[in-house]
Amino acid sequence: MNPNGPSIFDLTPSEKLQLVEDLWDDLAATPEAVPIHDWHKEELARRQANLMKNPASGLTWEEVKRRLRSRLSLLSPNLIARFDAALLDLEPRFVDEPVSDDEVVAELRKWLDGRSEPLPS
Repeated sequence: MNPNGPSIFDLTPSEKLQLVEDLWDDLAATPEAVPIHDWHKEELARRQANLMKNPASGLTWEEVKRRLRSRLSLLSPNLIARFDAALLDLEPRFVDEPVSDDEVVAELRKWLDGRSEPLPS
Protein backbone atom coordinates (compact mmCIF):
# COMPACT_ATOMS: atom_id res chain seq x y z
CA MET A 1 0.00 0.00 0.00
CA ASN A 2 1.08 3.56 -0.66
CA PRO A 3 2.38 5.29 2.53
CA ASN A 4 0.36 8.39 1.56
CA GLY A 5 -2.91 6.44 1.58
CA PRO A 6 -4.80 4.23 -0.85
CA SER A 7 -4.00 4.59 -4.54
CA ILE A 8 -5.79 3.54 -7.69
CA PHE A 9 -2.77 1.29 -8.26
CA ASP A 10 -3.82 -0.70 -5.19
CA LEU A 11 -7.17 -1.61 -6.80
CA THR A 12 -7.81 -5.09 -8.14
CA PRO A 13 -8.05 -5.47 -11.93
CA SER A 14 -11.83 -5.73 -11.61
CA GLU A 15 -12.00 -2.53 -9.55
CA LYS A 16 -9.75 -0.73 -12.05
CA LEU A 17 -12.01 -1.74 -14.93
CA GLN A 18 -15.04 -0.50 -13.02
CA LEU A 19 -13.26 2.80 -12.38
CA VAL A 20 -12.44 3.15 -16.08
CA GLU A 21 -16.08 2.43 -16.99
CA ASP A 22 -17.32 4.97 -14.43
CA LEU A 23 -14.90 7.61 -15.74
CA TRP A 24 -15.95 6.89 -19.35
CA ASP A 25 -19.63 7.23 -18.42
CA ASP A 26 -18.88 10.52 -16.66
CA LEU A 27 -17.05 11.88 -19.71
CA ALA A 28 -19.82 10.64 -22.01
CA ALA A 29 -22.35 12.70 -20.06
CA THR A 30 -20.78 15.86 -21.53
CA PRO A 31 -19.08 14.82 -24.79
CA GLU A 32 -18.84 18.42 -25.96
CA ALA A 33 -16.42 19.07 -23.08
CA VAL A 34 -14.01 16.35 -24.20
CA PRO A 35 -11.34 17.90 -26.42
CA ILE A 36 -10.56 16.41 -29.80
CA HIS A 37 -7.00 17.36 -30.64
CA ASP A 38 -5.97 18.60 -34.07
CA TRP A 39 -3.47 15.74 -34.48
CA HIS A 40 -6.32 13.26 -33.95
CA LYS A 41 -8.52 14.98 -36.54
CA GLU A 42 -5.59 15.05 -38.99
CA GLU A 43 -4.87 11.36 -38.49
CA LEU A 44 -8.53 10.41 -39.01
CA ALA A 45 -8.63 12.54 -42.17
CA ARG A 46 -5.41 10.93 -43.44
CA ARG A 47 -6.77 7.44 -42.84
CA GLN A 48 -10.09 8.25 -44.47
CA ALA A 49 -8.31 9.71 -47.51
CA ASN A 50 -6.18 6.56 -47.73
CA LEU A 51 -9.30 4.40 -47.67
CA MET A 52 -10.91 6.51 -50.42
CA LYS A 53 -7.76 6.17 -52.60
CA ASN A 54 -7.36 2.45 -51.82
CA PRO A 55 -10.81 0.93 -51.23
CA ALA A 56 -9.30 -2.55 -51.30
CA SER A 57 -7.43 -1.68 -48.10
CA GLY A 58 -10.77 -1.59 -46.29
CA LEU A 59 -12.16 -4.53 -44.35
CA THR A 60 -15.50 -6.25 -44.47
CA TRP A 61 -17.96 -5.46 -41.72
CA GLU A 62 -17.59 -9.01 -40.35
CA GLU A 63 -13.80 -8.63 -40.14
CA VAL A 64 -14.10 -5.27 -38.39
CA LYS A 65 -16.54 -6.73 -35.84
CA ARG A 66 -14.24 -9.72 -35.27
CA ARG A 67 -11.22 -7.46 -34.69
CA LEU A 68 -13.07 -5.11 -32.37
CA ARG A 69 -14.59 -7.93 -30.33
CA SER A 70 -11.15 -9.48 -29.88
CA ARG A 71 -10.10 -6.30 -28.06
CA LEU A 72 -12.95 -6.54 -25.53
CA SER A 73 -11.78 -9.41 -23.36
CA LEU A 74 -10.98 -7.17 -20.37
CA LEU A 75 -14.11 -5.01 -20.45
CA SER A 76 -17.03 -5.34 -18.10
CA PRO A 77 -20.11 -7.28 -19.27
CA ASN A 78 -22.14 -4.03 -19.23
CA LEU A 79 -19.72 -2.32 -21.61
CA ILE A 80 -19.59 -5.38 -23.87
CA ALA A 81 -23.41 -5.40 -24.04
CA ARG A 82 -23.40 -1.70 -24.99
CA PHE A 83 -20.76 -2.41 -27.63
CA ASP A 84 -22.80 -5.26 -29.14
CA ALA A 85 -25.90 -3.04 -29.23
CA ALA A 86 -23.87 -0.34 -30.99
CA LEU A 87 -22.62 -2.83 -33.58
CA LEU A 88 -26.16 -3.96 -34.35
CA ASP A 89 -27.33 -0.38 -34.65
CA LEU A 90 -24.44 0.60 -36.94
CA GLU A 91 -24.44 -2.53 -39.10
CA PRO A 92 -26.74 -1.18 -41.86
CA ARG A 93 -24.28 1.65 -42.48
CA PHE A 94 -21.23 -0.59 -42.96
CA VAL A 95 -22.40 -4.00 -44.11
CA ASP A 96 -22.14 -3.41 -47.88
CA GLU A 97 -18.92 -1.41 -48.17
CA PRO A 98 -15.29 -1.83 -47.16
CA VAL A 99 -14.50 0.15 -44.04
CA SER A 100 -11.55 0.92 -41.84
CA ASP A 101 -11.34 0.01 -38.17
CA ASP A 102 -10.85 3.71 -37.44
CA GLU A 103 -14.07 4.74 -39.15
CA VAL A 104 -16.05 2.16 -37.20
CA VAL A 105 -14.32 3.06 -33.93
CA ALA A 106 -15.22 6.74 -34.48
CA GLU A 107 -18.86 5.80 -35.09
CA LEU A 108 -18.88 3.49 -32.07
CA ARG A 109 -17.51 6.28 -29.90
CA LYS A 110 -20.30 8.59 -31.09
CA TRP A 111 -22.90 5.91 -30.44
CA LEU A 112 -21.58 5.05 -26.97
CA ASP A 113 -21.28 8.74 -26.10
CA GLY A 114 -24.81 9.49 -27.27
CA ARG A 115 -23.59 11.92 -29.91
CA SER A 116 -25.91 12.49 -32.83
CA GLU A 117 -23.52 14.59 -34.88
CA PRO A 118 -20.39 13.18 -36.52
CA LEU A 119 -16.99 13.70 -35.00
CA PRO A 120 -15.19 16.64 -36.58
CA SER A 121 -13.09 15.66 -39.57
